[in-house]
Amino acid sequence: MNVHRVWPAIICVALFYCSSTFAQRKTGNGLVGQVIEIPPPGPSKAAPKSIQFGRINLGGNINSQFSDLFPVLTPDESIMYFVRKGDPQNAGFAKNPNDEDIWYSVRRSDGGWDTARRLQGPLNTINYDGVRAINSVATHLYLQNIYNSDGTGSKGFSISEKQPDGTWSFPEPLDIDDYYNDTSIAMMTVSSDEQTIIFSLKRKDSKGGHDFYLSHHIQGHKWARPELIEELSTPGDEIAPFIAFDDHTLYFSTNGRGGLGGYDIFIARRLDSTWMHWSAPRNLGAPINTPSFDAYFMLGARGDTAYFSSSDGTLEHGYGKSDIWKIGLKEDQRPGFNMPSGSIWDANVTEKDLKGSVFRLDNVLFDVGKSTLSASSKPALNQVADVMKRLPGLRLEVQGHTDADGDPNKNILLSQLRAQSVCDYLISRGVAVDRLTAKGYGPVRPIAPNDTPQGKALNRRVMIEVKN
Repeated sequence: MNVHRVWPAIICVALFYCSSTFAQRKTGNGLVGQVIEIPPPGPSKAAPKSIQFGRINLGGNINSQFSDLFPVLTPDESIMYFVRKGDPQNAGFAKNPNDEDIWYSVRRSDGGWDTARRLQGPLNTINYDGVRAINSVATHLYLQNIYNSDGTGSKGFSISEKQPDGTWSFPEPLDIDDYYNDTSIAMMTVSSDEQTIIFSLKRKDSKGGHDFYLSHHIQGHKWARPELIEELSTPGDEIAPFIAFDDHTLYFSTNGRGGLGGYDIFIARRLDSTWMHWSAPRNLGAPINTPSFDAYFMLGARGDTAYFSSSDGTLEHGYGKSDIWKIGLKEDQRPGFNMPSGSIWDANVTEKDLKGSVFRLDNVLFDVGKSTLSASSKPALNQVADVMKRLPGLRLEVQGHTDADGDPNKNILLSQLRAQSVCDYLISRGVAVDRLTAKGYGPVRPIAPNDTPQGKALNRRVMIEVKN
């Protein structure tokens, strides 16, 4: 995918909200920070050091002397689910000392994390348990394995729904056509509209170890047969896929493309609506990747920070065999901010350059609770109309988004009306109606936490996606 933002650089600075201390100063070369690392148990092993976009260990409230893996955050970044391996509290520890259970931590008001707790209820069993993905409104957890009523498990994936009292329902299996996996390791990521899954599986047509497979939603819990994504697969292992909130940016870990160590984290951009064609995967480099195992990448809500698991540095700066870390992302590592040439306003940009691109228009404004365009919105939309006249093959989806305040259904309706207002204005400027689609997403695709006025302002936005 080609993605570019045409609005002011509001969120380009990496923000590190955690229980470590972060002092920052602005220089001509950008942000230089002093990170005071969270001290591990026992005597201090390292002095604070100046770094830029450096790793931050999430500390002893989340990390333990065991292996802490696979962070999965709610969209507002208020809860982190993760896997803890080998803890005696795990349900299957007595039978299997390497048992994995689901643990979680709640984010505090100061940005730190409460002491992690093992998740109670039906999701932890004597089998290997783990959250693999969460939907955009935090009401569905996608889980590894199928849960049987007798407490046993089998290969596959399940879904659990959040109940009115905050608990999670007994997981229902995903009915995936012709599903099989030749190993016990299986991972997945789901699109923001829950219509597309990318699996990490080993099957008969795999190129090597685990490869990526695409499946589309049919209805209910039924999903189509997994199809190999050739362009992302290698003779090595492709694991831990994560699709960003823009549904175009994919992060994953592999040992099949070289790099700094055994498994490195890569980024690729979706190029069309088939989900089969991707940009050449790019290694995210140091300090995200190391000579050790680096995987299970997960974006924070704003898209400028990431969480992941790594065994590198745990002896010197960490807590256990593998810890969960946080890091700020440089702009070219984030979703929604990259375009190889020019901008949408560049007279030399072609329709081919813009295919699949997503743009944000900060100057398209509405009064609170209304869908009528303000006068100040029209200059920006006039520019969009001019581009569409110059490029007659361009088709756009205008997307309306809101913050999380108020009734979600009313927010979806309001965002739909606002998106339609933009389309109507472009039509009045001579753009053919069949080149425009209005889509209201309401609060279900946040790009920032909804717990501050600044975060809510970022979520109230109009996006334009160039359709293929």
